[in-house]
Amino acid sequence: AHTDHSWQALEQHPQRYLAYTADGRDALVDCRAQRLFDDPAVRDLEPMGGGFAGLLGDEQQPRLWLDAELRRQLLPEGSAIRAASPDGRLLLVAEQEQMRLYDSQRQAFVGAPFEHAEAPFDQGLVFNRGGYYGFMDADGHERLAPRHSEISLGGADRLWSRRYVDNHGEQASELGLHRLDGSLIA
Repeated sequence: AHTDHSWQALEQHPQRYLAYTADGRDALVDCRAQRLFDDPAVRDLEPMGGGFAGLLGDEQQPRLWLDAELRRQLLPEGSAIRAASPDGRLLLVAEQEQMRLYDSQRQAFVGAPFEHAEAPFDQGLVFNRGGYYGFMDADGHERLAPRHSEISLGGADRLWSRRYVDNHGEQASELGLHRLDGSLIA
């Protein structure tokens, strides 16, 4: 909760501001001070990707999602929203000892759990399972299996990968350039 009763401009949401209520909660207002979102059950809002992650009551982790249109989705108890894609469709969610990809359009978790991931981008995310990196698309399909030592985004529609292979008893590094469907370009 905040003690400052000013407004905070929201870079990713022009014409919207984060305002702090008299009782220390967050609310969303427009440039005319009209309240767009103000729920007594929501104590804190954090701008994230194309929406907002919200803390409920005395909970310690955000599990309420407000998309850009301020539609609510409440994730299961024990969930914690960690990051969102720029368009707000994909959420990186922690659940106990694992992480999951949540599709806010489907209102469901997609794909298999993993240990760690980078923040999702609009087309999917790079994840780590068992010490190796893979790429999961927005539908939860693993387009690159977790057997790479490194995967990075190479533009809007390409991925660079690196993995180590045995080359006649010698360790060699293999680089790959992939489309987002996992197919190899080079």
